[in-house]
Amino acid sequence: MRQPKVDDIAVLGVSHNQASIEIREKFSLPAGETSHLRKEARNLAKGLFIFNTCNRAEIYLHQAEIHKVQKLWQQECKLSLQEFRSFSYLKTGKAAVEHLM
Repeated sequence: MRQPKVDDIAVLGVSHNQASIEIREKFSLPAGETSHLRKEARNLAKGLFIFNTCNRAEIYLHQAEIHKVQKLWQQECKLSLQEFRSFSYLKTGKAAVEHLM
């Protein structure tokens, strides 16, 4: 089994720094197993952690097909790709780990 590497970590997210409450509500990741995004993202990553508060929503990924997860979230938000990218962020490797800290 391959040892985990920092470069294998990524975070996709949206926060109050980039988006109003109305936009953050579109990015909301409700708890439970009913979300299409949650079900599909599990198949695209070795590890997955979803963090959702009123100020931010984030998906932490380990060894993931990041852009496929990003596309799933964009579709679930019902935003254009341009809108999604203008409000969200993607951090990988050391930047993702530092963001978590």
